[in-house]
Amino acid sequence: MSIDAIIFDLDGTLLDSIGDIAACGNEALASLGYPSLTVDEFRIHVGDGMVGLARKVLPNGNRDEATVAKFLEIYRALYSRKWNQTTAPYDGIQDLLEKLRARGIRLAVLSNKRDEFTKVCVDTLLPAGIFQEVRGESKITPQKPDPQGALRVAESLGVEPQRCLFVGDSEIDAETARRAGMEFVAVEWGYRSRTELEKAGAKKLVSAPNQLLEYV
Repeated sequence: MSIDAIIFDLDGTLLDSIGDIAACGNEALASLGYPSLTVDEFRIHVGDGMVGLARKVLPNGNRDEATVAKFLEIYRALYSRKWNQTTAPYDGIQDLLEKLRARGIRLAVLSNKRDEFTKVCVDTLLPAGIFQEVRGESKITPQKPDPQGALRVAESLGVEPQRCLFVGDSEIDAETARRAGMEFVAVEWGYRSRTELEKAGAKKLVSAPNQLLEYV
């Protein structure tokens, strides 16, 4: 199948951001008097947006709406200031993106991170002008695995869904691709293990960025 466009997840796929997510999350937890978690514990909880993260990292019995809202208020304020202390593209990502652009592949980002944070991350850390569409969660872009975000990105790119490759690192990305009718490729350098990705239905997996070139 010919591929005209690639839609990338952001965290765990293009950017290694778990250190900053964990640091801000633990600072927010501490401010509420709750124990901190390890980076690996945060790693398994990311993927379905800030609200989902809050509900997972708060202690059992402290996940009511008011506590979640307070955590999010603190976390968002912290993350808006400290999101880029250690966050960086994975090795080989910038080279991959340049090669894909040279081949005429249309590129986009679809993240469950809030839209404003998604755009700041992409604009700051990835090659300028390389993506034709960048979207995070917003009123008009529902969180993955709802396929509407992916379908709207494809429409914006002028590409049929079946000619889009969806690249991500989680079961959420796999489900998004399936529901949108897109081919899925899972990356092994992100926040889920190969076993978890295969259990989620991933049939195509890559262990290094340039291996994605085999699919275009």
